[in-house]
Amino acid sequence: MPTGAAGGEGQGQGGGGQGQGQQSIINFVPEAYKDKDWIKQNTTSPDNFFKFVDNLNSAVGKKGLIIPGENASKDEVSAYRRGIGIPDNEDGYEFVNIDELKDIKRDPGIEKSIKKIFLDAGVPKEAAKKLQMGYEKMLYEDHKKSVELAKQQDVAFDKELTKMFGDKKDTAVANAKKLLKETIGPEIGAKLEKLDNEALIVMTAALDGIIKKYVKEDGFKGGEGAGGSGGGDTFEALSAAQRELMKSPAFRDFRHKDHQQVMNQNNALMDKMRAIKK
Repeated sequence: MPTGAAGGEGQGQGGGGQGQGQQSIINFVPEAYKDKDWIKQNTTSPDNFFKFVDNLNSAVGKKGLIIPGENASKDEVSAYRRGIGIPDNEDGYEFVNIDELKDIKRDPGIEKSIKKIFLDAGVPKEAAKKLQMGYEKMLYEDHKKSVELAKQQDVAFDKELTKMFGDKKDTAVANAKKLLKETIGPEIGAKLEKLDNEALIVMTAALDGIIKKYVKEDGFKGGEGAGGSGGGDTFEALSAAQRELMKSPAFRDFRHKDHQQVMNQNNALMDKMRAIKK
């Protein structure tokens, strides 16, 4: 029987030790494929070639990440979620402070609620961290703009009051508020602390005009009968109260649910201190 057919009689050892007259496995490759790199690399011997075919067959047989269909089982859905990085529960998410707020203590309750939203929405762990940091960065920048705008408004407010009342401007505002609180009662009086600068100017100017016309010539510039500085608090006591307020987490963290309320209290203390300091 003739020799030379792969696996036929007279076949020598495989690879480089093939017997005389035995054909190389490359001889069975069609001409169109002989110059392919993968052919050259995997036909140096029969053993090399069949290892290549076996590995290729195994790779083709493997299933990739399967997107679950409408009738997918709970296990299939869980496997898919884990495959794309979604934690098993909200505790699997990790939130970190942005650099600008690195020393701020986070609120565990709020954080847990946000993580639950991410989990229900199917957000992967790494994507959730990027969303959290990006959103807080945006809030921080927006807060900075608000603070800067408030400073500009305070400067304009102070300038306008100075035109009207000179160096007694703080006393004028405090006395106007005191007079109104004594007149309109505590429930409505509490709303005075929420008035914006424009409303305060109108209110102070109007009451000053009324006082000048019907009570005394000096109006709200600090003379007797104008209401004094309002209350019996000393500057030192008010300053101490403000320092205590500034220690509050709600004062330092603009995300805190009580932040605006604490800031209103701080503004009220500052108004009283301005009224006392002449």
